[in-house]
Formats: sequence, C-alpha cells, structure tokens
Amino acid sequence: VSGVSGNITSSNSLIGTKKHDFSAAHVLPLRSGNYVVGSPFWDNGEIIDAGAVTWGDGDSALNGHISVESSLIGSSEHERVGAHIVQLRNGNYVSVNGAQVAYTGGNCDNCVTSATWADQDVGIVGQVSSSNSLMSVGTEWTMEVLPLHNGNYVVSRPGWNRDGLEGVGAVTWGDGLSGVTGEMSAGNSLIGTLGDDRVGERVIDLPNGNFVVLSQLWNGGRGAATWGDGLLGAVGEVSPENSFTGPTEYAQGLGQWGAIQLVGGNYLVTSYIKSQGGTVHSGQMITWGDGASKSAGEISTSNSFFTKGHSDPVIPLPNGNYIILQETWSAGAGAPSVGAVTWGDGSVGVFGSASTLNSLVGRNDNDLRALVFESNEDGNYVVSSPLWDSDQAADVGALTWVNGATGLVGPITPENSLIGLTTGDCIGGVVNACHGLGTGNYGFEYERRDNGVHRVGNGNFVVASPLWNNDTTADVGAVTWIDGKTGRIGTVTNQNSLVGSTTGDQIGERVEVFRDGNYVVISEKWDSDDLEDAGAVTWADGAVRMVGSVSAENSLIGFGEFGTRDGELDAGFIQQDAAFVSDLYACNFCEGGVVIIAARGLVGSVTASNSASIIAPSPGEMVKNPFDYIDHSGRRLTSSDTLPVPTSANRVVLLQINGLPPSDMDKDGLEDDVEITLYGTDPNNPDTDGDGVLDGADAFP
Repeated sequence: VSGVSGNITSSNSLIGTKKHDFSAAHVLPLRSGNYVVGSPFWDNGEIIDAGAVTWGDGDSALNGHISVESSLIGSSEHERVGAHIVQLRNGNYVSVNGAQVAYTGGNCDNCVTSATWADQDVGIVGQVSSSNSLMSVGTEWTMEVLPLHNGNYVVSRPGWNRDGLEGVGAVTWGDGLSGVTGEMSAGNSLIGTLGDDRVGERVIDLPNGNFVVLSQLWNGGRGAATWGDGLLGAVGEVSPENSFTGPTEYAQGLGQWGAIQLVGGNYLVTSYIKSQGGTVHSGQMITWGDGASKSAGEISTSNSFFTKGHSDPVIPLPNGNYIILQETWSAGAGAPSVGAVTWGDGSVGVFGSASTLNSLVGRNDNDLRALVFESNEDGNYVVSSPLWDSDQAADVGALTWVNGATGLVGPITPENSLIGLTTGDCIGGVVNACHGLGTGNYGFEYERRDNGVHRVGNGNFVVASPLWNNDTTADVGAVTWIDGKTGRIGTVTNQNSLVGSTTGDQIGERVEVFRDGNYVVISEKWDSDDLEDAGAVTWADGAVRMVGSVSAENSLIGFGEFGTRDGELDAGFIQQDAAFVSDLYACNFCEGGVVIIAARGLVGSVTASNSASIIAPSPGEMVKNPFDYIDHSGRRLTSSDTLPVPTSANRVVLLQINGLPPSDMDKDGLEDDVEITLYGTDPNNPDTDGDGVLDGADAFP
C-alpha cells in the first residue's frame, strides 16, 4: 500500500556478502502469497557458487544476510542451490541443485545432484543433504522435476549410475505434501538394467495425476514406456512385465519414442521402427495405454496400430478418442495410394493396421494426398479431401463429416460426403494444395489462413472451395456452412453456399474466424459490375447457414475512388476484445486505405461515413502512443517498434484508431497497455513467464 523507501540495508532487504552473490538471482511467487528467492551464485564462505534458496513471508519483510539459519544452502563448489526451483500444483516447491553444466559441458564423472522439497508456508533451511533432499550420483548433471496433476511430483535422472554402470537412469516419485529424501536407488525408483539405458530421459504427466516414463534407449535400443502411479510411483527395473517394450528383433531398431495424452487420462505411445536389413519394415507403432493402471508387453500389431509412415499424425479428439491420418496409405504393394483416416476408441484403442473395415479411405490414387482435418468441441470432425476423384471427374473434392463417438469406415462416396461436380472443384482445398504445391495440414491451430476448413460458432464448420466452378464459369469459389452435429451430404451449389459470380472471383480464398465463432469471408479478387478485382468482405454468423452470391446487399465492397489501384479492396483483418469481439475488422487499400469498424458487418460500398482514414507514418517514425497503433495482423505495437512505410510491394499498412476500448489480446486478465507499461509482460502471451499461471492472476508475471 505504501511501498518502501530509503537505502538498501540488511535491516530492510535480503542481501549477500560477496560480489556476485545475487547474480542470476530470481524470485518465485508461491500460490499462498509467500515467495522464494533463488541465489545460485551465492558463496558459502570460501565455497564458490554454493547457492541458496530463501523463503519469504508474503506479509512481512525479508531481511538480513543469506545464511544456514535463514536459507537452504549448498555445501559444495558450484552446487548452485536455487538455480532451478519448480512450483508444484499444490503450491509447495522443489529446488533442483547441482548444476555443474557451465563447467563441464554437461558431462561429469559421479557428479551429485539433488532435489529438495519445501512447504510453501514455512520454507526450509539448512544444508542440502540426504536428510532433507533426494540425492543422486550420475555421469551427467541433468535432473528434472515434473509436477503431476495431483500435486505430487517425479524426479528423473537419466544419467544415474548403478553398481559401476553409467547412465542406467532412474525416476523417483515424491509426495507433494512431504517430499522424498535419501539416496536415489533401486528401492525407491524406477530404474534401468544396463549402462546407457537412460531411464527417465522423458516423463509425461497424465491429466488424472499418473505419469508415463519414456526410455527409448532401454536394453540396447529396444525402448520402453512405463506407466507410473501418481499416488505411489513406480519402483523396480524396467521390463516387459511393467512396461511396453520393443520386441527383441527390433534391438537398435526403435527410436523417437513419444507419448500423447488423451482427454480422460488414457494415453498413446508412439514409436518409430527403423528398417533392419530388410527384416523389419520402417514405420510407426501407436500403442494405447490405460492411464489408470499398468499396461505392459512387447509392442506388436496385436496391441498396437502400425502405419508405414514414421510421422503420420495422431490427433486426440476433445471427447477422449483419437484419429490417425495416413495421406498415402495403400491396401498393399502395387495398390493405389488412396489414403486412410482411422478412428480410435480412447477407452480401448485400435490395433492392427488400416483397412476398409476400420478406416475411412479414398478410392483412387492420391485421393487424400492434400487432406485437411478439423474437429469441434464435441469430438465430431470433418475430413476434407480436395483431390478426391468422383466417377465422372478428377479432383472434384469431398468433405466428409464424421461422428466422433463412433468413427466412419469404408470409402468416401457421394452418399456420405459433400462433393464437387466439375474437374478441379477441389472442395475444401486451398489454392496451393489444389495446384499440387501443398501437402495438407491437420487443424492443429484454431485459425489458419492456409486451411480450407474452419471451425466456427456452436461447433459448426465452414469449408472454403475457392476453385469451385459454377457449371462453365470457372473458379468462382464457394464457402459452405456445415452443421457440426449432422454434417452435410450432396453437392456444393449456390443454394447451399456463399458463392462468386464471375470467373476468378475465388470466394473462399481467405476466411477469418472471430473469437466468438462468427467469421468473415475476404474476397480480394471479387469483381463488381463496373470494377475488376473490386474486392469484398462478407460477415457471417457461425451459427447459421449463409447462401447466395456475394454482392453489395450482403458484403462490404470496393470501389474506384481511392489509392493507386482504383479502389481495389486489399483486405486485412483485426481481432479485438471487449465490445468489439466480432465487430471490428479492416479492409486496407495498398495506399490511401481505410479501416472499417463494423457492427455485425457492413454492406455496400466503402464510404467516408463508414470508414476511418489510415495515418501513414513517415520513414523511421517511432510510435508516440503505442496503444493507438495496430498492425495488419491485429497486434498492438509497443514504443520499441519502428513503423515501416506502407507500400504496394510489402502491403504493410499500420492503422491508427482513436477511442478503441481497452484491449486484452491474450485474454490473461491484464489490459495490453498495463502489461506493456506497468508489468513489462507480453500482451500477446497469456503466461509470459511460463509458470502455468495467467499473467492477470500471477503475483509476479
């Protein structure tokens, strides 16, 4: 309330005793309102860089010198206690100690690392030892602490040594309410058997509080994935009895192990099989694991799903199920690469390999070559296959809706999909993909400019087909709304889609989705009656279907009075929060342009009464009021940004808009101007320091 003033002294501050004691010092705020100070370069007398962690009461001052009476301290050179402090999900914390990497390049002989648990309400004092910490001896310094969802934690040390063997590896479970102490050993840890097993090289936490340990070098390279109980941990040697392991014949053949969390707590293990002298085929194994109990055994097609591609995407669905995409799958040697989309039940998995009995497949070569995938919050999904061939024409494209609770098997046909009619209609395909320049994408992001399928309001979808042909009029383009609960079957027409009118309009070349689920169709190549490439911007409600031709009656259109391009509409886009979540977007001319502030979308021509002028800055001009400037992507600029000059070559247009409501672009609870001027946080990143707490709720963001 009143702050603090005066000189820094030991009576009002925590201070060191030697030069550089507080180099790289950092403060970690705790969920209780207290905090800890890490001082990894603090010297303990003549012991250089012993390091210290000092707990502070959030309601009273922390002062005096760092000492064994006030702090957790190191007792060895370069122990660097406090270099890395991890807060658990229950608010308690763990200090990882022993970071000699700066002096050894990461490797060492029998170097000691430790992990010290502490209570967020009282902290811990004294020297690091086996009585208050988990101690580990290994060939390298690496030790990691992974907080689990239930408040407990695991400590991994892949370089842990055992009985003269180096790099055996170990993972030790810790109670989030009391910690774990003593030596890391076979009696309290999951461990390897051989040197360089490196158990614990990667650990994945599951949403239900349990965890999975990935050890891809285990047993000479066979690899292993071990489930761990989040309430008890896992103890003993990794083996086929407690882990998924690579079969014996795959020794030195498995690598790149990964794990994918499924909604609900189950998981998938992915492992890439490398070719072995022609005896083992290259490909990927996808193995389902029960997140609530041990899953074990040698990996095979009896407990896993095999794909020939080593990086075929595996996508979790919001309902706990999952999808496996194979663009170039074929039924066998010499068969066409028709592609396959396989649905997996998240409660039991899917085994074997793709077929017409367990997968949605194409019918002709390259049918799914440029597929696009998108799902909604119910787990339903759509598969766009723009290069799909009908019986009558090539590359007409198809959009297939699938119930995410059951999946769909068999070939893509007119009876289960929305399709085009004319060669090159390329339903759901962006221009590059349909011209053979793209390789498809899989809906990993909510908004993509290169994606022909978009998720909009109420779990619905829109599919953009900019190369759709209206009978003999080529490339007029279409945007079709799809009900997310039932899908759509039939052909794309002007009766069920928003379409263009003249050759080359390419409606759907760009679709942008607002945060509230509404969207705009930006059509820079649309022709008006009296102007080629006049351009149009069409606002649409994500909850209902929009049909008919783009026109001045349903869109904002360009005209021939501004700029050097005769008023052609070069459309940009702005996202805003607060009152203008779905009501603010920009239509920028290359020069002398305008920004349109639209309430539920404007229609008709751009005029002075519905638009605000752009202020084009001078070369090298600095931002005077950073919160009035927005670039073409919607990012608010800061005072450190130099304004580029808008040109027809780079099409960069900066907009100055007066009187905008306070903006919170990353929705972290802090307004953008407060983040920049007061906290120094990133207004485009909701968790600037990456501690798992939104900046607006973080005492020290």
